Amino acid sequence: MLVINMAWTKEYGRQHYLENKEKLRQQGKEYYSKNKERIDARNKKYYASHRNECCERGKIYAVQKRKELQNEVFRIYGHMCACCGESNQIFLTLDHINGNGTRERTESPGFGMLKKAIREADKTKYQILCYNCNCGRWRNKGICPHKSSH
Repeated sequence: MLVINMAWTKEYGRQHYLENKEKLRQQGKEYYSKNKERIDARNKKYYASHRNECCERGKIYAVQKRKELQNEVFRIYGHMCACCGESNQIFLTLDHINGNGTRERTESPGFGMLKKAIREADKTKYQILCYNCNCGRWRNKGICPHKSSH
């Protein structure tokens, strides 16, 4: 009877992948380009018969990915509102100091804006504000009502 040590097999496969990462990626790209129609048809058929599961997995992935990106943004820009000091993360948002957030969200849909803020890590361009301060700045020509009332 053949006994397979799964831990060893898994470790060997991981090590093999790490040692041959670029070669394996290139082989995968070549295989896909040669079999694109067949692979796309198979994927479309799978999605059609498992639509609800795929949608649910996509939602779960999106929530987890957004949370990871938000945590990285908070790590870079701080964990509290730069204006009033609110620290409950549910209320915190990424503010564009120069007020071009609408344009940037349009140019970088999905997670693009968060990824850009992480990549740039520019505290002269972005800051963390609570939702009240962020909306207050927007309605008050770029000045938070907390600061204009003092």
